Amino acid sequence: MKRSLLLLFTALVLSPAVLMNRPTLKAWPSTDSLTPSKGSVESELKAAFAGGKVPPHLSVFYSDMHGLWGGTSIVIRGRGTGERRERSRGKEKPKVVKKRIDQGQLLELIKLLIELRAWEQQTPDRPPLPDESRATLSISVNGQASESWEWFNEISKNNRLIQIKTKMLGLK
Repeated sequence: MKRSLLLLFTALVLSPAVLMNRPTLKAWPSTDSLTPSKGSVESELKAAFAGGKVPPHLSVFYSDMHGLWGGTSIVIRGRGTGERRERSRGKEKPKVVKKRIDQGQLLELIKLLIELRAWEQQTPDRPPLPDESRATLSISVNGQASESWEWFNEISKNNRLIQIKTKMLGLK
């Protein structure tokens, strides 16, 4: 018994994942498939657009909010509501704007999400530069969810999340 506990403890302590304080890597499913898997964000968005009906359980959330510099957070819901929060540098409370959005405009947003493959993470991970932040996009639809991000200072150059943010800001 003592020997087996000692072996277990030794294996855990000497494990590279434990020593480096991170989990071991597991293989991710291939994203090279031309056909979206059933029950994925991609398949749900494509089905909604093809059917011309926005799922009521759709939620698209964009944020480039930084604790020090401020920023923008936008949430658009399939039920036709939207909310934008903008906070300037040094301000404690954000300015909040709520609005109703028609189904046609929501379908245009879904089309853009599909065209840009918004559910895919395209920016490689790396340690941030000093005071660097991320712009994030979260999509939730019919029980499926995805999150992608880009470095805030690179969103104009990447021209992906900035298109989505611009579309979300323009919804009326």
